[in-house]
This record gives sequence, structure tokens and C-alpha cells, in this order.
Amino acid sequence: MLNKGIILIATEHANYGNMAYNLACSILSVEQVGIAVVYSGAGLSHLTPEQRAIFSYEIKLPADFRTGFGVKLHLDELTPFENTLYLDADMLWLGRTPSELFTELSGCGFSIITEGHSDAANPKYYFWADAKEIKEKYNVNKVWQTRSEVLYFEKGTKVFEEARKLKPESKLTTMRKFGEWIPDELYFNIAMAVLGIDPHKPNWMPAYWARLHGEVMPNLSVLYREFYLLSFGSNAASAIMKRAYDNVMRVVSNKMGKPYIFTLKSKKEWAPGRLKI
Repeated sequence: MLNKGIILIATEHANYGNMAYNLACSILSVEQVGIAVVYSGAGLSHLTPEQRAIFSYEIKLPADFRTGFGVKLHLDELTPFENTLYLDADMLWLGRTPSELFTELSGCGFSIITEGHSDAANPKYYFWADAKEIKEKYNVNKVWQTRSEVLYFEKGTKVFEEARKLKPESKLTTMRKFGEWIPDELYFNIAMAVLGIDPHKPNWMPAYWARLHGEVMPNLSVLYREFYLLSFGSNAASAIMKRAYDNVMRVVSNKMGKPYIFTLKSKKEWAPGRLKI
């Protein structure tokens, strides 16, 4: 295995491949680092050989692995790296280097974005089940409120293995789904609680996500200075989000000497099942 690198997911739909390609370009415009992509279906098949060459490794998703959000529960089995940074494809890298983030995270074993925990929750986000019920059914004292658009893990972590053992649908009466799937974040919430693992930093915010900030998009100079990534996760991409995406990708395209082809599209236009929460 290689020492460290970044892994992305582009499964089933071509738009995930488009976003993964853009994200990879934005990363490499800042620093050279190994980038692996997990793919299936139409995720990468439409990209040209030159476009696919942006990825250091292509990893075909095994047929027996769960699809949807469940792919993240197998990242420890899929990564070619000893130390792995996972990023959702619907983000763009800004100006700070991946090396700086790897240095911050080195040695922590497992970390993930947390919005709060069962004693101090962020009402703007979810646990995907009632936190009190999780504590009771799994006999734990505290449940973290995770967001898995950015997570870091080192070889040997037990979080994924523990998460794959869980059967929340058979234990929790308050569980809620995202579209057709049980969110991977519920599994991470419970697995971290069962193992007694805390994130390296509570309320860690490596990426700015406008949805949690009243759809306010700060000036790009502020975002480049204060964050590693800009997130575009949402079923609907507003005009402000699309403009920010375009502006960042134009900078990336100029640096990389590559045309900017794949613009941001609202997921509700091509992934309607996501609207059912």
C-alpha cells in the first residue's frame, strides 16, 4: 500500500464521474497527490482516456458490496493507501494543500466532520435516528452527529468493520432514510459510540457548506483562506452555488490548462430518489 492519498466515489451515474473529475482537477491544481476513484455502472464510462488519467487508481466496486451510501462503509477495504482522506465528489478543493490537512490528521486513526453530539446537537443537521434511542439500544453514553462528506482513516481502524456489523433497521424505531438508503452517517454515529472513538477535533469544518449557513456564500478570497474545500452537497444547486462552482473551476482550468466542461447540476434533475428524506 502507498503511504497516503485521497479516495473518491463515482458510482452508477455519469454526473458523479463528472464531479469526481472536477474535484480531482481542483486537488491537483494545488498539489500532486495520489487520487483513487471507486466506480461502477456509468460512473466513469463516458470519460475519455485522457480525462480518466487524472486518477492515479481506478477501483471497480465489487458486485457484492452494497451500493448507495453503503459504499462508504467499505472504504477501508477499497483504499490503496495506508492513510486515506475520503472526499464526497460534489466538492471542490480550494487553495490550502492536501499535505497540510494530512499533517493535521496524522496519527488520529479515524476522524470525520461532526456537527455536534447527543448532549450538544446541531439542530440544522441529523442523527438519522433519535439520539436517545441510539444510546439506549446500543448502551452508549454519547453519540456523535457526523457528516461523512470528509473523513480520514488510517490502516487498522475498526470503525468500518464495526459499522458493517450493525443492523440499525432491526433495532431502531426512529431511523430515517435518505432516498432509498440508510445513511452511512447513522452507521458511523453508532460505530464510533460503540468503540468509544472521538473525532480528532469536535465541530471540525474543513469544508464550507452553504446549506448549513443560511445559503450564504462568503467571498471566495475568504473561503480560499479559511477552508480546504467548498461543498456543493444539496438536492438543489442555487444560482449562487453554480456561480461559485464556475468561478473555482475556471481558476482550476487555467492552472491545469484543461477546458472546463462539466458544470454543476442540481441532483434533483438526475437523482430524484434523493428527494425522499
